[in-house]
Amino acid sequence: MKGPTTDLKKQMGKTAVEQVIEQVRTWVNEGTYPPGSRLPSEAELMEQVGVGRSSVREAMKILSAMGAVEIKRGNGTFIAQEQTLFPKNCGMTGLPKPTSFRELVDARDALERAILGLAIRAAKPESIRRLEECNRKTLQAYENHQDIQTMIDLEIEFHHQLGCCSENALLAHLYDHILAMSLPYISDNFHNTDAQGYVAYFIHQRMVDAMRFRDQEMAQRVVTEATAEFAKNNC
Repeated sequence: MKGPTTDLKKQMGKTAVEQVIEQVRTWVNEGTYPPGSRLPSEAELMEQVGVGRSSVREAMKILSAMGAVEIKRGNGTFIAQEQTLFPKNCGMTGLPKPTSFRELVDARDALERAILGLAIRAAKPESIRRLEECNRKTLQAYENHQDIQTMIDLEIEFHHQLGCCSENALLAHLYDHILAMSLPYISDNFHNTDAQGYVAYFIHQRMVDAMRFRDQEMAQRVVTEATAEFAKNNC
């Protein structure tokens, strides 16, 4: 069944998940919750932001994957000591909203080409191993019929790690924001296609192979495939 993507998620107005992320950004930048401090509980966040439990949980998973918060089981969620996602005077509101889905697709395509190209030149063996481990978990989650949210989390984590492999903090930061904007469409693809977990694994593996073999042509081809896959249910 088609997801709610026909009008660019109501012209990219903030989703409930984005509202939570933006609230956390505001708290960090205003010093309400400095690095290392514990965020309010799930129930408190639901009340303060005015969103549901699932939105709070999804937002925290995104922030955790992007390194903005650290989830400590049994202790709560803490603002990461070193902030890269929420620097001063920049955040979810620091980038303009795309005016169309095509604009978002083109922005992600251009960034992914640049990041993968840089990663081919800069990535260290341990960085490639982290990508492979994340991708191994994606395949395992698919084969074990794990819940869709687990595979979505791994999708975000893989691309966050890919951004880090570029060793360009500014591009990686922009890429994280594009991923956050892309999340509703990524979620739609996983919910609309039973084999999306395997498709994601296959594309990710080709990206890793391009990095390992330092193959820029392969990188350009796989980004073209990845862009088409991202856009398939939404154009």
